[in-house]
Amino acid sequence: MSAATIRLPLLAQRLAVTATVRRALSTASRPFHVTFSELAGPLSPECVATITMACAKANSFDLAALQGLSHALAQVEARVGVRGLVLQSGTAGFFSAGFSLPVFHGIAQADFERLWALSRDVFRRLYALPVPSIALIDGHALGLGCALAMACQHRYAVRSPGLIGLNEVAVGLPVPQWLAERFRDLTSLRTAEELLSTGASLSVARAQPLGLVDA
Repeated sequence: MSAATIRLPLLAQRLAVTATVRRALSTASRPFHVTFSELAGPLSPECVATITMACAKANSFDLAALQGLSHALAQVEARVGVRGLVLQSGTAGFFSAGFSLPVFHGIAQADFERLWALSRDVFRRLYALPVPSIALIDGHALGLGCALAMACQHRYAVRSPGLIGLNEVAVGLPVPQWLAERFRDLTSLRTAEELLSTGASLSVARAQPLGLVDA
C-alpha cells in the first residue's frame, strides 16, 4: 500500500478480511438485508452489522429504495453493541448505479426536494456512525453509489473492478456542496475541481492513488 493509505484500526482490518466471505454466504432476499455477526460469543452484545443492497436493477435508487436503506440503517443505529458496519452489494457487477434516472422524468419540485433531502440524511447518518464503516465496492459505484461509499470511513474494491465517480453533472444533476466537500477531503481540491466539473468516472486503479479508494 502507498504511504497515503489510511492506517486502519484492528477492527476495521478484521472487517475487511471477513466481509467478502459474508458476502458470498449472503442469502439476502429483500432489497436491503441486515445481518449482525457476533464478535465475542452468544452472551456478548458486540457484533458487526452488514447491510447488503439488492434493490432493482444495478442497485439503482428511487424514493422507495432510499427509504429502504434508511430503514436498514435505523436497524443498525438501534442495535446495542454494534462495533462496525459493512455496506456491500448483493447484485453482480454493481455496488450501486446511483439514482434511477427515470425517477426524475416529470418529477414535481416537492418530490425532488424530498428525494434529495433523504439522500443527504442517509449520507450524513452513515458518515456520523461512531464505529468503523467499510464500503465493499464490487463493480461500479456511480453517482449516489459513489456517495454512499464516500460516506463510509474506508472503501475497498473487491473482485470485479468497475468505475467509481460522481457522474451527476454528466446527466444534468448538480453535486451538492456537502458532497463536493467530502470528495475534496478524500482527494484534493485540484482533483475535485477537475473531476466534479465534468462528472468523470474513474477506474479503481486510478481512483486509489487519488484517495477515493483505499485498497
